[in-house]
Amino acid sequence: MGKDRENSNDKGAPKDDFTAKDLIAFMIASFQLIVPAVLILMGVLIAFYFLVRFWAR
Repeated sequence: MGKDRENSNDKGAPKDDFTAKDLIAFMIASFQLIVPAVLILMGVLIAFYFLVRFWAR
C-alpha cells in the first residue's frame, strides 16, 4: 500500500516521469537566468576597455 501511494498523486493517477520536454524546459530557464548576466558583464568589460584605451592616449 505504501509503494502505491508514492507513485500516485491525490487523484490516484500514476506520477509523471522526467521527460525530454522537462530537460528542454530546464535548459531554457537556465539560459534565461545566465544570458542576461553574461551580456551585462560583457558590456561592462567592453565599456571599461574603451574607457581605459581612450584614457591612456
